[in-house]
Amino acid sequence: MCIRDSALRESNTLNSQAMQEEIDDFSQFKNTRRLSSQNEQTVANTGAKTGSNRKQPAVHTINLEKVNDDQVKDIVTLLRRLGEAYFNMSMFLCQEAIDLFLKLPKNQLRTGWTLTNIGKCYMDCIKYQEAEKYFAEAYSIEPYRSEGVEYYSTCLWHLKKNVEATKLASDLLAKAFFSPETWVAVGNCFSMQKEHENALKFFHRALQLNPSFSYAYTLCGHEYAYNEDFVKARKYYDQAIALDLRHYNAWWGLGNIFYKQEKYDRALDNFLKAISINHRCPVLYSYLGMTLFAKGEFAEALRYFDNSEMLDPNNYLNRFQKANVLVKLDRLEQALKELEKLRQQIPKEAPIPILMGKIYKKLGRTDKALYFFNIALDLDQRDQQKIKALIESLYQTHEFTEDLDTLQCCLLYTSPSPRDS
Repeated sequence: MCIRDSALRESNTLNSQAMQEEIDDFSQFKNTRRLSSQNEQTVANTGAKTGSNRKQPAVHTINLEKVNDDQVKDIVTLLRRLGEAYFNMSMFLCQEAIDLFLKLPKNQLRTGWTLTNIGKCYMDCIKYQEAEKYFAEAYSIEPYRSEGVEYYSTCLWHLKKNVEATKLASDLLAKAFFSPETWVAVGNCFSMQKEHENALKFFHRALQLNPSFSYAYTLCGHEYAYNEDFVKARKYYDQAIALDLRHYNAWWGLGNIFYKQEKYDRALDNFLKAISINHRCPVLYSYLGMTLFAKGEFAEALRYFDNSEMLDPNNYLNRFQKANVLVKLDRLEQALKELEKLRQQIPKEAPIPILMGKIYKKLGRTDKALYFFNIALDLDQRDQQKIKALIESLYQTHEFTEDLDTLQCCLLYTSPSPRDS
């Protein structure tokens, strides 16, 4: 018992000594921190009084802020230029948009996004040769970029470049199998080969991958219209317009259907709607003029043909239809001038010398008429009987009646959409 009490007293004494040592250490630590804080304050006050020549951190902060402001200013300027160009493109002010895109810095110009948009601008104003150059450059810079290749493929379709279109579709299948743009490119290849049912299958595949792909709906409409399935064609054009009200290709498609069905008033409404969206597309004015011509409004039709010619002097279909209108207005010499220009551009198209022969017959110049009918006879092997009948009519006394055939030839400028009518 005595031993236990002695041990307890000794343990309490040791605990008391340990606690006292901890208290002393804590007091010493507090005194040290207080002294250090006083020394720091003294040094700071002394530096402020002596006015040290060293650069203060605040000065560096101001300079950094100035640099950041300059950088933000450059970014804002760049975004403003891109926005202006994109706005003009969206409003179908194609040349203005192209000029703004070309003014961008080189590192921004040589990007897939910019070059693709320039190509699309050229397509919207029916300049496929120029569009192809920019699409090809964009694809070479960013070969894994699928956005925009549907327009590149359509451009190749218009230019009848089957090899290039096939190669593009093959590359896309290897790189972007599940991209809807890939299947549009594949469908365009089959459409180029006149395999319209297969083309429709691939366009529908694109719609499975992207049900909101208005361009694919329009392409389906073009294929159905080519097959003269106008009910389905209208259905797909309507769906394209429901997704994009400013999709002028679909409005043109509806107008083309009504034109073929000889519902000219409804065709006019749709062509005018398309022109209100894209008033820089020359082919839209040509189709509007053709519709007015079919209605017998020749003077008004001539005005729209002139508008189309101002936008694109190389629009072959427009020049031929303009000559037809001039014949109707009994301005035969002017019609001959237009046809002669057209014959120099596309000399192997039989409808041109046929119409020239008819005009010369009406003017009483039988020798000239016979000369052009013989040229047409050499060019067209399908309508031999028709042309021979025209030659025989030269020696008959009945009045001149012209057969105003639409120029059916491999023109590049027959439709603002990716399908010929």
